[in-house]
Amino acid sequence: MGPLTEKMIREMDQLSSLLEHVGEDGWSSAVKKARSFLSVSNYRGIEEAKTWFGTIGTLNDLVIHPANGHQVSEQELDQINSRLCTLCSNIYHLIQDIERNTSFE
Repeated sequence: MGPLTEKMIREMDQLSSLLEHVGEDGWSSAVKKARSFLSVSNYRGIEEAKTWFGTIGTLNDLVIHPANGHQVSEQELDQINSRLCTLCSNIYHLIQDIERNTSFE
């Protein structure tokens, strides 16, 4: 496993933990599923992660908020949503970097 894949796994671990923390179980499960593929160097993890971005209703549209059923206080909203955006952005860019790589790490 190469450094990009290792970094992707770390980012996915952080993302699934954040999502679990606020009660976003569906997306947390999706992240864990993709991570499990990557942990055995299966490219399907990248394919799964690619589906999280770019269309309506995907992960990049998620807003953590109590009105959406999330277990989060008003004081945490900005920090948690900022962290969510950062992790999603990092994962999106890692997908691009891995796809540019000639061989899956």
